[in-house]
Formats: sequence, C-alpha cells, structure tokens
Amino acid sequence: HRIPPPYNAMPKNVIVIGAGFGGLGCAKTFADAKDSSGVAVTVIDAKSWFTIGGTWQYAWAGRVDTSSTTWDLSKCGAQFPGVSMLLDTDVASLDLEGKKVVLGDGSALEYDHLVLSPGVVGDPSSVPGMDATLDMYSHDSIERQRADVQDIIANARAGETQTLLVAIGAVPYKCPVAPFEAAFIADDVIRRHGVRDKVDIVVTAPVAWPLPDPAKEVFTRLFEEKNVRFLPEKTVVSIEGGVKAEFARGDAIAASKIWSVYPQRAPDFVKATGVCNPRGFVPVNIATNGVEGSDGVYCIGDCCGIAVGGKPHPKAGE
Repeated sequence: HRIPPPYNAMPKNVIVIGAGFGGLGCAKTFADAKDSSGVAVTVIDAKSWFTIGGTWQYAWAGRVDTSSTTWDLSKCGAQFPGVSMLLDTDVASLDLEGKKVVLGDGSALEYDHLVLSPGVVGDPSSVPGMDATLDMYSHDSIERQRADVQDIIANARAGETQTLLVAIGAVPYKCPVAPFEAAFIADDVIRRHGVRDKVDIVVTAPVAWPLPDPAKEVFTRLFEEKNVRFLPEKTVVSIEGGVKAEFARGDAIAASKIWSVYPQRAPDFVKATGVCNPRGFVPVNIATNGVEGSDGVYCIGDCCGIAVGGKPHPKAGE
C-alpha cells in the first residue's frame, strides 16, 4: 500500500472548476478533512446556483414549481469551511503547462492541482437543424417543455393526431435514463388529460440500447405498458423545420414536437487544451481520474471519458 504524504507536503492551491455533484463533492472532501490547513481550495462556476437535472421534468409536468429545482450556492458557505467560491465566474482558458486558470475578466489563478468537473455542453452543430429543437439537457428548456405538452394536449383535444419525438443525437450522453423518463412522464401528463389515444410518443437512439443491458427487460415492459415506442439504431442526420427528423438509413419521422438530446462534449475551454478524445471527452486513468500528460490535472463527472476493455465505464460518482 502506498503511504500518503503528510498534509503539509501536498500542493497548496487546488482549483475545482464546476460546482455540480463532482466539484462540490471534491470540495466537501477537503472541507471535511481533519487537517487541510495547508491547502487552499477554490471552486469556480459560471452559475451561482446548483441544480439536479432529474427534477426538471417534474417542473414542466406541474408536480413542483420551477423554483424548487435550484439551490443558491452563495448560501452554502457554512457547509464548505475553508473553501472559496467564485460564482458567476466564467473560465476563458486553461494554461496546463503554466498551471494557470484564466478567467473571463482576463485575470489568472495559479494552481498546484486542478480538478475539472465542468460537466458537458450540448453541441448540435453536427446535426443540421437540431439547434431548432428543444435541448432536453438545459434548465432553460423547462418552460418550453411545459408549453410543448400543453400544445400537444390542446391539439389532441381538437382532434389532431400528435407525435412527440424524443431523439437521442449521440452517445455517450449524461444521465442515460433521462430521455426515457421524459417520455414516461409526458405519457402520464397526456394520459391524465384524456387524450393519450391521439398522441404517439417515440424515443429514438443511434445504438441498439443506450442503457446497461440488465435494464432492457424492465424498460421493454414499460414501453409496452405506457405505449411508448422505442426505435433503436436510428441515427439522426438532420432535422427540417424543427419537426421532421431524418435518419441515416433514409427514413424520417414527422413530429409535432421534438425534444433532442444534443451530442455532448467538454466545454470549449477544456476542448481547446487538446486533452479531449475524438468524441469530445477527457480520457482519464480509471484509478486516479488523472489526465494523462497533464501534471496535477484530474477530470471527474460527465466531462471525463473512462473505458475498460474498450467499453465505456460508468463515470457518475467515480
């Protein structure tokens, strides 16, 4: 077993980029350490609030208020003693050789250890027309999703057949179950309004099955129970007018509304460093989450890419 160095031998400046689950978990570990007096921890985030994406669907479905899906990070200082929070602060670039984080205002912070936990961004640029569809992984889409469901219900009541298409643009993507949850909750809302027979709900994926294999049997049963159609191996190549999805094999689906899972990748300031793989994620050591070739740099959460035996490895909670 390796013997850890004494605390006073550890790097003094630790910068954590991203105040999501991974970044806050990392900061909390330092805050709770018995002796962290030799370490200065700074968390940087472009927002001033924390959110859990899994709560958004309950907001557009009317089960909770949208205000209940965010938490004010400026009020959590007592839970992170000794940790500095730079909120509403953009990161412009990273100087990995010089060990500096350049902020949006041009100032720079030096680090000994850098923890990248910025999450991912949706990038629809590889699919022409997808940017006109709703981005399922944006908190800003809650009100639009609510409006979409209301439009579908109103049109169905008027006798018009409706189609809600949930299109997965590429894999991997964060929270693989989310598109299916959205389809199931939409089914519940529409069913409660008595017009489910007028609405076709479809989920497409570019692969045979985007979730772990053991879940397939359960979800297949749910698809049948809820009358949700799952169409595998459907790669979206373009979207016309925000409502017609065209697939690689030449077929298409005309929909009333399209909710897309945009192809995802690391944010621009990470991508610009050259550490990303061709899919846009940061490969890391599975044991340490260290970024190969970058001294003192680690990447955790959705932004990183972990592979075991050539297959993707779960990276939530690593």
